[in-house]
Amino acid sequence: MLREIKKKMVILQNRTPFNREVKEYFAGIEEEDWIYNNMKAEGSPLSKGQVESILRGDVLSNVPIGEHLMAERLRVLLKKLWNFSEENIDYGLRLTEGIYCILSGKDEAEYRKRSILVREWDFSPALPADIPGEMENFKHLMGEALRIDAMTEECFEYAARLQLCLLKILPYGEEDRLMARAVTTYYLMCKGYPAAAPYVKEQEYNAMVSACLKSGNCNDLKDPYKQEILAKLSLMMQLTAL
Repeated sequence: MLREIKKKMVILQNRTPFNREVKEYFAGIEEEDWIYNNMKAEGSPLSKGQVESILRGDVLSNVPIGEHLMAERLRVLLKKLWNFSEENIDYGLRLTEGIYCILSGKDEAEYRKRSILVREWDFSPALPADIPGEMENFKHLMGEALRIDAMTEECFEYAARLQLCLLKILPYGEEDRLMARAVTTYYLMCKGYPAAAPYVKEQEYNAMVSACLKSGNCNDLKDPYKQEILAKLSLMMQLTAL
C-alpha cells in the first residue's frame, strides 16, 4: 500500500499547481469526509447526507443540537489543523490543549483529576498524578515523529503511535478519542498528506484500539489511515487527470 501512496504522491506533485476549482472541490470533499468519519467513530447516528446538510448551514429539526455543534467544532478544528501544519512548527503540548479546547468549547484545558476505566477497551489509562509526566513523554514522541521521512512506513507507524500514546493517557477525560485522532491527522498533514480519518463505526474503532493496547502493535490503527489516504490520493488523481 505504501508503494502506491508514494507513486501517487510523486505523480500529483508533478501535476502541481492545481487550478482553483479542483482545489476547492477536493477541499470540500476532504472536509465532509473527515468530519463525518470522526463523528461516526464517536457513535453519531447521522447519515453522510445529514452531516453535509449541517455543514451547508441547515438546521435539522430531527437532529439534536449537540450533533450540529460537534460538526461545526470539527469544521473549525480542521481549519486550525491546516493552519498549524502549514507553519510546520512543533507546538508541543499547546497542540493537544488547543484541540481539546475547540472540541470541548472550553477556554482552558485541565487534566482530569479522577481515575477512570474504559470498559470498551478493558483498560485503565494513566492515573491523574501520572498525566503530566506522560504528556511530556508524548511531547518527546511528537518531536521524534516530526523528524521522520514522510515517504516511509515509519511515518505511518509514528502516526499510530502518537494516537495510541494519547489513548493510553486520556488526559482530559472527555473528547480524548477525538483529540487523539486529530493529532494523527495533524501529523500526517505535516508530512504532506491529505486530512484523513478512518471510516469506521464506534464499535470498530474501539476494537481497533483494544487490539493495539493488548498487543502493543499499532497496525490496527495504522492501516486504516493508509487506506483512507490512498483513497483520497486516488480521487485527486482522477480530478487532475484532464
